[in-house]
Amino acid sequence: MHTTHHPDPRLDTQFYDGVPAKRLVAWVLDLIVVIGICLACIIASLGLMAFFIPLLALAANFCYRSFCLHKWSATLGMRALGIEVRNTNGDRLTTTQALFHTGLFIFIFMSVLGIFANILSILLNDKGQALHDLLLGTVVINCPAD
Repeated sequence: MHTTHHPDPRLDTQFYDGVPAKRLVAWVLDLIVVIGICLACIIASLGLMAFFIPLLALAANFCYRSFCLHKWSATLGMRALGIEVRNTNGDRLTTTQALFHTGLFIFIFMSVLGIFANILSILLNDKGQALHDLLLGTVVINCPAD
């Protein structure tokens, strides 16, 4: 078993208070952003990208999440709600970690079973980690006061 430098959910509850609900709201906000990006691409392409909506949505989601996680260790939805992702060392994500986190997130969300497993994982473990968090050793916490 590997050791992490995450705050202890029993001793540092302020880092985890309300995080599952915030993750849900952040996901909805991020979905709206990705839909906006897709609509902008369709308009900019004079409608041609409408023929490739599944690929466009996948690419927009991947680029948006990877960029935001690399830059801020949080998507815009997460930033709006004051939460961020931390790696096993307790640091913000590196570029490589942001890419892997995004890739696993999207892969898991490509099936209904994956979505339900992710929700159960968040609700049933003491740090509120989703499957991709468990696999990568990441955790979503309330932003600490820097």
